Amino acid sequence: MTDSIPVSFACKKCRTKLTWPDDAVDTTKISCTNCGEYFGTYEDLRHTAMEAVKARTEQIMKDVLEGGEVRAVQRSIPLTEEVESARQHVR
Repeated sequence: MTDSIPVSFACKKCRTKLTWPDDAVDTTKISCTNCGEYFGTYEDLRHTAMEAVKARTEQIMKDVLEGGEVRAVQRSIPLTEEVESARQHVR
């Protein structure tokens, strides 16, 4: 088992993996480097990532408490239903 849950974001328009500068601050605007689609500020994405990790952690705990096996957590969480759902709460 791992102590981390990696999160990555992909553009919902062109599926390019989103990147941002290492020195990004909460007010840094994040857009897709391929198509220019705007995704919000670094703070928005950070919040979305936290919500996705929280949801994944809750699912892992539910699996453990229900006696199920803990599946590998070493996967990126793409901008799919789980992250998109969390993202809707940011807007």
